[in-house]
Amino acid sequence: MIGDPPVKEPVRTLVRSDVTELLERARRAREEAASLSDDHRFIVTWYRTRPRRAARTSSMLDGED
Repeated sequence: MIGDPPVKEPVRTLVRSDVTELLERARRAREEAASLSDDHRFIVTWYRTRPRRAARTSSMLDGED
């Protein structure tokens, strides 16, 4: 009706199970981020050990002319 106050949605409060679920999701996300970071570090290290495409196959000191 005209002049009635607007209906407000009930405020949802976090209950213990919600907090527990959020903490578990955060723990899993942290573990996944750590795993991805370790994988990235491995890939970068491995890539740096690979011979470069433009690298010479023989030493410049071998006397090639």
